[in-house]
Amino acid sequence: MANEPNSIAPAPIPEPPPAWKQRWFIGAVAIAILGVAAFVYANSREDDARDTLADTRATSDEVTIPDFSVPDLSVPDLSIPTFTIPELSLPEFTIPGVTVPGLPIVPPVPGSTTPLSVPSGGLPSTGETATFPDGTVVRLNSVTPGAPPVQALFPLEDGFSLTRLDYEACAGPNGFASLNPIYWTGSLDDGTTAEVFLFSFDIIILQLAPGGCVRGQVDFQVPSGRSVVTVGIRDTTFLAELNWSTTSTVPVTGPLASANAVAATPVGEPVTLANGATVTVRSLTPNSEPLDPSFPADDGRQLVRIDVEVCAGSVTMAVGPENFFVVTIDSQIGRASYFGSTLEATDLAAGQCASGMIDLTAPADAAPSDVVLSNELTIEVARWRVG
Repeated sequence: MANEPNSIAPAPIPEPPPAWKQRWFIGAVAIAILGVAAFVYANSREDDARDTLADTRATSDEVTIPDFSVPDLSVPDLSIPTFTIPELSLPEFTIPGVTVPGLPIVPPVPGSTTPLSVPSGGLPSTGETATFPDGTVVRLNSVTPGAPPVQALFPLEDGFSLTRLDYEACAGPNGFASLNPIYWTGSLDDGTTAEVFLFSFDIIILQLAPGGCVRGQVDFQVPSGRSVVTVGIRDTTFLAELNWSTTSTVPVTGPLASANAVAATPVGEPVTLANGATVTVRSLTPNSEPLDPSFPADDGRQLVRIDVEVCAGSVTMAVGPENFFVVTIDSQIGRASYFGSTLEATDLAAGQCASGMIDLTAPADAAPSDVVLSNELTIEVARWRVG
């Protein structure tokens, strides 16, 4: 049979693919399915996100703010009660003038505030004395037109000259007699006022003890062609004023003397002040050489050296060269030299002492007679006498 012609052999059965190929195929199909599913899911999430954003926008457009009202903030009317200041009336007061029995009262000159009783001929003459209500006696010694300037550093303006006053004053029972030039006034022959030239002299402000005397000079700057016809001086309150005429003169025969003797201690002895402080002017030397050779005495001046010791009492005490002054025999007063002192300005503690030498300036042609100590208010508190 095997060799029979026209016999048909059966078809061979194909062999299944290997197992690994089957697993790869199944995996590829699964991955494809998963990719399609992921794509579909992503598209659906994007659509949901768009819908949510649209809903949010629509919702935000429809947000409404609840109604609220601001309370009425009204400030009540403030009314300030009316009040009146009571009228203040000051009692009238008058300053008694200086009277001379049996003589008429002369009307005050221009600028005067207190009438002054004077001889019937008019105002006191230059060289005569006048007295303030507090007992201070003043004498206008002389009036000198065309006086030369004292300090070259401060020349006069063109068209002016100096008229120099020389005066003396002795303090009354309460003290006074200041050197301050601002107390002086002058009237010119045309009715105008003469101005004080403050740069002529060293201004010393010192209130002397009762009975203390002082001599000073004051310069007026006067326009060319004019002359000083009256001179006046006010007291420290600027209320009372004394006046002199410059058209008549009475000779001056000697220094002005006070009716009240001023208290003085001999040089070399201590003086006890308030609170137990003690001060001693141990010695005085006129015409001395300067403590600082770089600062000799000015022309026409001398240096008066004093040796002092100061001891504070129960409280702190301020002390320095500026508290000491020299008085000459004709009552001129000089202050401490600016650079001539071994006593430093300081505050002494209670019980503390200090000592040193001070150069005081004085006119070269006048002998020193007294040394004066002042307090912080430039009021005399102690005095020593030479010889």
